[in-house]
Amino acid sequence: TWQFGGLEKVAWVRILVLETEQPVSTLGDRVLWSGMKPEEYHQYITQPRTAGAEFGFFDWQDSPTLSKITNPSTGAGNLRMLGRLCLFHPRTYTNLRMRVTRDIAALQQLTPQKIADEMGDPNLSVNIHTDTVVYVVGTLCGGTCSGGAADLGYLLDVWTNSSVNRQAIFTIAHPGVARSEGPRYKKNCYYALKELNHYQLSENPWVQRLPGYGEPFVRQTVPYDILRVV
Repeated sequence: TWQFGGLEKVAWVRILVLETEQPVSTLGDRVLWSGMKPEEYHQYITQPRTAGAEFGFFDWQDSPTLSKITNPSTGAGNLRMLGRLCLFHPRTYTNLRMRVTRDIAALQQLTPQKIADEMGDPNLSVNIHTDTVVYVVGTLCGGTCSGGAADLGYLLDVWTNSSVNRQAIFTIAHPGVARSEGPRYKKNCYYALKELNHYQLSENPWVQRLPGYGEPFVRQTVPYDILRVV
C-alpha cells in the first residue's frame, strides 16, 4: 500500500487475516475472528462424539488436552488441537470459505482495463499474470496456524476446485529463544513441520470430513505447490 496509496487501489491483491484472539486491526472486516465463545466450546468438551461430527472431530480430539483451555475466545493458547478445531468450527469454516471464494472469484474476473481504471489511469498498460496465487502466511509457534497449516492448503484446493496456485510461508521459533514459552513454541513447530512433511509427500493422502458433505474428501496431492519455512 505504501507504493500505490492504499489497499483499495491494488485490485490484484486481496488480504484476509484469520485470528483466534479477538482482533483489533486497521484492516477492518478483512480480519476474521476464528475463536469460539465458551458456550460454543463447551459442546466439544462434553459431547465429543456428536459435536463436530460433520468434520470428524471425535476421530482426532483429546478431551483432557482441550479441557486445559477454558476460554477459547482469547486465542488458541498455543494448543494445536484447538487451533484446528477453531478452523473447522462451522461458523468460522463457513465464513472463511465464503470470503476466500468471493475474493478469488473477484481476482479471476479482473481485466487489465479494470485495474487501470482503479489506479486512476484508464490509459495505463497492464499485463495480468494468468495464475491466481494464494499465499498462506503464519507462524507455527502458536496453536492457530500450526494446528491447521496443512488443512488450509487442502481447503483452498477444495474450495477453488484446484484453480489456484497455493504457496505457504511459515515462520518457526528461533533455536535460541529463551522465553518461558520457548519449549512449547518449538514443540508446536516440530509437530506442525512433521505433519506438513507427511502431506508434502504425495503418496500420503489427506482424508477429511467437511461440513456440508456426506463423504470425506480425499486428496492425493500436496497441500502447497511451494512451501517456505523461515
